[in-house]
Amino acid sequence: MEIKNWKEMYSKPKEVSEKELIKLSVRYPEAKLLAHPECDENILKHADHIGSTTSIINFAKDSEKTQFIIA
Repeated sequence: MEIKNWKEMYSKPKEVSEKELIKLSVRYPEAKLLAHPECDENILKHADHIGSTTSIINFAKDSEKTQFIIA
């Protein structure tokens, strides 16, 4: 598993809108959506996994999937 732009991703947190999330899901149909519990409900309802940062990392490491959208 490769994590790209790790520092950049966490240095400027950005809320993702449901519309943006749907666009990403269409662009990356094989990607699993992993979300932090503090995300808005309109994001959480699409999530394949909801958890802490550690939980999200562990889920991704243990997954057979190679693409993830993290909210």
